[in-house]
Amino acid sequence: MARSCERDGWGVTVETYLGGIRKLMNPRIMQGSPLRAREAIKTARTTLARLGRGQIVVGGQPDDSLYEKAQGHGQIMDFYLAQVARDAGMKLVTRDAGLLAVFPGLAVYPK
Repeated sequence: MARSCERDGWGVTVETYLGGIRKLMNPRIMQGSPLRAREAIKTARTTLARLGRGQIVVGGQPDDSLYEKAQGHGQIMDFYLAQVARDAGMKLVTRDAGLLAVFPGLAVYPK
């Protein structure tokens, strides 16, 4: 049974978490003022802690049957997020119309 975000909190994949840290360290994204690794990690952890009841969710081996539904290269990581949510018994909260269409019931629009 899938867990409710309202009842049980939320989750972020390891890939998304690390991607956030990577962006905080990127001089171009940070307009010439990138954070050092320690600061970027602290910022990411503090931000997640403020959201409350969250967790970093670890994914598994890719399920090829999901990726075969992709219509283009840009959907591969999005479909991985759907797989991680499915495997963790969670819902994927997204505004992405493609994910909502391909994974009805698993992908839900935020309230």
